[in-house]
Amino acid sequence: MRATVNVYGSSFRPSPSTFIVVLAWRRDQSCFHEDGLLIPSLHLADVARDDGDGHLTFDWLPASAAADHWSGYRMALSELRARVKGLS
Repeated sequence: MRATVNVYGSSFRPSPSTFIVVLAWRRDQSCFHEDGLLIPSLHLADVARDDGDGHLTFDWLPASAAADHWSGYRMALSELRARVKGLS
């Protein structure tokens, strides 16, 4: 499974208080993948690339167990609510 994330670049304004939540939908099972990403918006430029059409984009492999540049942002879906709530 691969998830492609696109953010409209011209309207994107990173801020210390803004985070990007990434969830992957499993069509065959009608549910979200058990892993998600919580990315500080200030870090988006470090993980995304300009696609040439005005979007910041990146691909993510939710099922990947390998240590990669997503390790600091990846979390179990069951942890996401508490992590987001703790940001306020």
